[in-house]
Amino acid sequence: MNIENEELKRRIAEFPSLVELRPVISGTGYLLPVDYSRGIFGDARILSLMATEAHRIAESVEYHVIAGIELAGVPLATALALHTAKPMITIRGKMVRPGRPDIIGTEHLGGEDCRVLLVDDLVAFAKTKAECIARLQEVNTRVAAILTFIDFQAKYQETEAYGVFDDEQVPVLSMITWQEILDLQRQAGTMDDDTYRWSQELLDHLEEWRVDLVQPKLPAYIAALQKRNIPIPQFVTDLL
Repeated sequence: MNIENEELKRRIAEFPSLVELRPVISGTGYLLPVDYSRGIFGDARILSLMATEAHRIAESVEYHVIAGIELAGVPLATALALHTAKPMITIRGKMVRPGRPDIIGTEHLGGEDCRVLLVDDLVAFAKTKAECIARLQEVNTRVAAILTFIDFQAKYQETEAYGVFDDEQVPVLSMITWQEILDLQRQAGTMDDDTYRWSQELLDHLEEWRVDLVQPKLPAYIAALQKRNIPIPQFVTDLL
């Protein structure tokens, strides 16, 4: 764990419903049986502590501008910009209105010598980060490092996107891993056993949660949702 501040550790451990049994389809074609609440970035004290930790973690990196990836990366990027007094840009998602720029704040970029700290809430498959590196290269800007709150840190991360990081010599800096969040919340009694079990299942056997492979796991997962009176979305039953 890269977090040193004990108050931030405690607040993460005690944050209610930080990890929830809630099915989500990822952009990379996986049925994720759990999700985490981005509402943690709405807690002003936690966000302030995160900014302090982020500044410390990225202290060895030379960067001039902070780039927040829309949507979830923007609160942390904003807090870090306020903490460091560095300019910030926003890299918008795919739903860009015609005529609107996909990078907001390009006037803060200073050409080929400008180095950007790319900020997001988490890194998993890293496809979005690799796309952002390419988009910034189009405006002659280099990514000095990637900073995230959570690193999923699983064996499947040997992906083509991570090859881009190696090729461009872009380090990935994170505050905490998915496993560390699970352990903190369980030790604090904030997370129940069912949520911990399915979260651990996702971490240990993610490849089996690809939507074209997930069918054998669905009966037990649906039973767990029904036990908790969690509505079962149509996209889950369609996979049966």
